[in-house]
Amino acid sequence: MAGGVAPFEVHVPQHELDDLRERLARTRWLDEFPGSGWSYGTSRRYLEGLCEYWRTEFDWRACEARLNAFGQVAMDVDGQRVHAIHARSPEAGALPLLLVHGWPGSVFEFDKVIEPLRDPLRHGGDASDVPRSWAERLYSITHWNEMPAGGHFPALEQPELFVADLRAFFRQLRADHR
Repeated sequence: MAGGVAPFEVHVPQHELDDLRERLARTRWLDEFPGSGWSYGTSRRYLEGLCEYWRTEFDWRACEARLNAFGQVAMDVDGQRVHAIHARSPEAGALPLLLVHGWPGSVFEFDKVIEPLRDPLRHGGDASDVPRSWAERLYSITHWNEMPAGGHFPALEQPELFVADLRAFFRQLRADHR
């Protein structure tokens, strides 16, 4: 995958999940100062409950299935593995939207918003919500083109298409101002 984008699916090996559950079961808990609650960090009672949930109830395979229902890709960027979900809208002319989580977050921060943003008609919204028409209402767009190939870096990935598109834009701009 060096330098390229490759399809990706989340799959944690079962032995790693089993190991996590075993380590959670073997946790040695420190005593807490009486009545300290959250004063010195996470409350022991809360943390014990959270660990018990992860050990006995959390369904990692269901989470994997939810993520794997989306088209996903992975790539190396400056030596770091980057994972992305590509959820293309069914609406023609939809404006691309990039959602980025911070550390120590995860893609699950967007789990419940991806589909309503991607496909507003199926989720009580309007087709114009996936904004080329939205962008045209708010901005003076003089040129819009959907490229047949390439990605986030068109000048690098498809230089001929990029040059042709810029030429077309400036050609139209000059014609409009004559």
